[in-house]
Amino acid sequence: MQTTIFFVWTYFLIHSIRSITKVPKLHSHESYKDMLVPMVSIILPSRNEEKYIEKCLDSLLRQDYPNYEIIAIDDSSSDKTGEIIKRYSSSHCKTVYVNAEPKPDGWTEKNWACYQGYLKFKGDILFTDAHTPHSSSTVSLAVSHLSLEDLAALIAIPKILASDFWTKIALPILWAFSLVRYSALKTKIPKQR
Repeated sequence: MQTTIFFVWTYFLIHSIRSITKVPKLHSHESYKDMLVPMVSIILPSRNEEKYIEKCLDSLLRQDYPNYEIIAIDDSSSDKTGEIIKRYSSSHCKTVYVNAEPKPDGWTEKNWACYQGYLKFKGDILFTDAHTPHSSSTVSLAVSHLSLEDLAALIAIPKILASDFWTKIALPILWAFSLVRYSALKTKIPKQR
């Protein structure tokens, strides 16, 4: 039994390392400055993210990409998340406040909030989480990567900045499972669903 567990974990580790090393890095692309600058709508669903939303919005407002909007959705928060988003939308023209309508049956919470943002978008769509701070080049690198590679979609794997012990332990295990199951290396294989 222990031998089987060892081989399973070894497989996960090897496959994860292979996936991570072969996946292209956003910073490996040239700047957007020599290409068209399409409008980008950043959809930011948030529920009870009072602790993180300001850091995320501040990082999104510091983007070096010139043509974007932030569609920040308050998904029925019971804390001050909605008030913070309203304050940002009144003082920053790039921020659009959306108060998500009550979720109908058959929808999950986050999917419904993302859909509410989708209904307001004006450009190409970029989704992010409210507890994620971004480097100032996140949007420009994503746009240049999409354009240069002629991609229909792009998923960026963020650098994890965990501070507590259990997050540092749990997240790598979850990443390993997701990388094995949903490896980016499989996306260019036509027979893969």
